[in-house]
Amino acid sequence: MFVAGYRIPNQPTRKHFKDLVNVIWERNVNSDVIDDIVEFCKSKNPRFNEDLFYQAIEEHPMNDMDESNHP
Repeated sequence: MFVAGYRIPNQPTRKHFKDLVNVIWERNVNSDVIDDIVEFCKSKNPRFNEDLFYQAIEEHPMNDMDESNHP
């Protein structure tokens, strides 16, 4: 799966999830795509924590810079 030019590996790790959060903010990914990313990650990694992922998006440093750019 590719998201805004970022290839999500078949067995994503915490590092990949952190990278995805950055991509989501850098590319201003919409909520429907974010939901698709979450479903994909859950299907590939049984330890994926959906709540933690959404929290990381909310707490991303770019969130403080510009609310209008929020995914």
